[in-house]
Amino acid sequence: MARAHFGIGDLGFIALSAGTLGGLYVTSCHSFLLFHSLVEILSVVIASGIFMIAWHSRRFTDNHYILLIGISHLFVAILELLHALTYPAMELFPSIGPNPSAQFWLAARSLQSISLFAAPTFLNHRLRIGMTVAVYFLATAVIVGMVFHGGFIPDCYREDGSLTPFKVGSEYFICLVLSGAFVLMIRQRRLLDRKVIGLMGSALLLFIVSELEFSRYATPFGPTVMIGHLFALGGFYFIYRAMIGTMLEEPYNLLFRNLKESEERYRNLYNNTPAMLHSIDRSGNIVNVSDYWLETLGYQRDEVIGRLSADFMTDDSRSYVLGAIIPQFLETGRIREAPLQTVARDGRIIDVLLSSEAERDKRGEIIRSLSVMTDITEQRRSAREVESLNASLAARAMELELANSDLEAFNYIYRLPRPSFPSDRDFRLQRRIAHRLCGATQ
Repeated sequence: MARAHFGIGDLGFIALSAGTLGGLYVTSCHSFLLFHSLVEILSVVIASGIFMIAWHSRRFTDNHYILLIGISHLFVAILELLHALTYPAMELFPSIGPNPSAQFWLAARSLQSISLFAAPTFLNHRLRIGMTVAVYFLATAVIVGMVFHGGFIPDCYREDGSLTPFKVGSEYFICLVLSGAFVLMIRQRRLLDRKVIGLMGSALLLFIVSELEFSRYATPFGPTVMIGHLFALGGFYFIYRAMIGTMLEEPYNLLFRNLKESEERYRNLYNNTPAMLHSIDRSGNIVNVSDYWLETLGYQRDEVIGRLSADFMTDDSRSYVLGAIIPQFLETGRIREAPLQTVARDGRIIDVLLSSEAERDKRGEIIRSLSVMTDITEQRRSAREVESLNASLAARAMELELANSDLEAFNYIYRLPRPSFPSDRDFRLQRRIAHRLCGATQ
C-alpha cells in the first residue's frame, strides 16, 4: 500500500482550512450576521471563480462535464448572493419577511444539485453553450421574479418560526438529487481523473450533510445553521479544487486527456485497419506497421521495426526503391501506386502497389511517411493466365486458318473433272490435305 505523501501545499491547505473554520466560528460567536455574510461572500466568490476558470478553459477541453458545472455556478452565485442580501437580519428588504431568503437558498441548492446530476451526461455528449446559458438565465430570472412577487413559491417558515413541510421536503429532495449525482459520477469514473472523482465526491457528500442540517434547525441563527453553512462552504471549495486547482496543478491529466484517448484510438485504428500500412522515417527505416501488414508477410513486429523497408523486397524492387522511390518521395512527399514485389517470411513473392504520403514538421521537413501497399498478387496471376490463354487461342486460330485454306484447296481439286485413273500427284495431294484436316480437328 502506497504511503500518503504530504507536501508543503497540503500542509498549507490544512493550516488555511483550520484558520478559516476557527475564524468563522469565532465570528459566529460574536455576530451571527457577520458570520453569515462572510460565509455567503466566500461561497459567491468561489462559485464565480468556478465559472471563470471553466468558461476560459472551454477552448482547451472537450470535457463538457466541467463546462456545465462552471456555467451553472455563475447562476448559483447569483441566487446565493440574493439569499445573503434578503437575509432577515440584513434589513435591506424589511417588508418581505424571512421567506424570500430561504426560498433563494432552496433555489440555489436545487439549481446546483440538478446541474451536478446532469453533468456526467456531458462526459459523452457535447454541450450547446449558447442554449445552456440562455436556459440558466431564463430559469434564474423566473425564480427571482417568483420570489420577489410572492405567492408563487410556498412559504418556508410558519408564523411560529418552525419549518414548513415544503422547506423540509425540498431539502430532502435536494439530498436525493445529490445522491443521484454521486452515483452517476461513479458510473462514469473511467472518463474522469481519480483526483477529480475524490474532490467532487467529497463536495457532493458535504452538500448532502449541509442539506440534512438545514432540514432540522429550529432557529435561523442557531448552531445547526452554522454547521450547515460551513459544510456548504466546504462543498464549494472542493468543487473549486476539482475545477480550478487540479486544472492548474495537473493540466495534462485534464486538458490533454482527450488528446491521449484520441492518440490511443488512432493507434488502434492504424494497427487494426485491414490494409498493409507502414511508416518510414527519412532514412527509410520502418517506424510502424499495421497488424494486417505483419499478418500478410508473416513477420513479428519486433522483427520489422527499425529495419529498412527495402529489406522486405525482391532484389529488383529493392534497387528500384533505393534508387528511385525514396529519392522521389523525399523530393515530392508522395508516391502513387508504384509496382513492387515483397518477400514474405516463407519466401512467397507478393506483388503490391505502393502509395505514400509525407508527414511534415512545422518547418516543412519530412519526418515520416504514411504508406499503404495494396496486394495485387491474385490480379497479376489472373492477368498472366489471361495472357497465356489469349496466346493459346491465337495459336489455335492460326491452325484453324491454315486448315481452312487446305480445305478450300481440297474442295477445288474435288470439283475438277476426274480421269478414270487419277495421277499419282493428285493422289498424294489429297492424302496430304486429308492428313492436315484430321490433325487440325483433333
